[in-house]
Amino acid sequence: MAIRAEASVKTIIANESGAFPEKERKAVFQKKEEKMMSANFTWWYTDARVDDDFVNPFSKIIFLDIDGVLNTAPYVETEEQKVERSKVQLLKSIVDQTGADIILSSSWKWGYRDFVENGYKHKDAAYRLLYDRLAEVGLEIKGIIPISQESGVDKCPLEIREWLSRYHDIFSYVILDDSVSYSWGFLQRNVVTTLTYYPDAKPLYRFQSGLTEEHVRKAVSILNEKGAYNLDDVR
Repeated sequence: MAIRAEASVKTIIANESGAFPEKERKAVFQKKEEKMMSANFTWWYTDARVDDDFVNPFSKIIFLDIDGVLNTAPYVETEEQKVERSKVQLLKSIVDQTGADIILSSSWKWGYRDFVENGYKHKDAAYRLLYDRLAEVGLEIKGIIPISQESGVDKCPLEIREWLSRYHDIFSYVILDDSVSYSWGFLQRNVVTTLTYYPDAKPLYRFQSGLTEEHVRKAVSILNEKGAYNLDDVR
């Protein structure tokens, strides 16, 4: 029997004047989906559905934030610091120990989507930097979470829930994010918050963001233990 998990987040493809009409939106979705899939990049514009003939290409997933994970935001002063090699190496360590695929959950997903669709070109050099830094160590982003009209503390959690409603039978997942304000709900048990407190540092630097060895250990532990969650959670 086919399982259809209707996503709670309404997604759109927007042009300069706003959202496309439904008929045109579906046609654009089909063309864009074919293009993205041919680039080995997973992107879903529509409501999430799972059917009998659907083959899930994923097993373990890293939902990746960028700012505060692969850099030490807000202390980024140069273009090169936007994606730090040392943080990328830590991310690679997680992938090497788990075999997980990377799905971009960061606000960078807007620009990265355009970067991929435009033949890996973008006027903002940060997206090429991200792609290149990952490629240097054999990593790649396999997709992005849906882009919704939500805002505030529910935005990222709802978008991840929508992605999970499509790929509900994955083995496990982890969310790497430096935010302490999101309303993660049931997702919280799979979140590794990349914010570290250093009590002996100067007041301004006591809380520092960015992936660390301790975060790697936590992420690997989560990914290598089957993450049992109910499909009803992500509807």
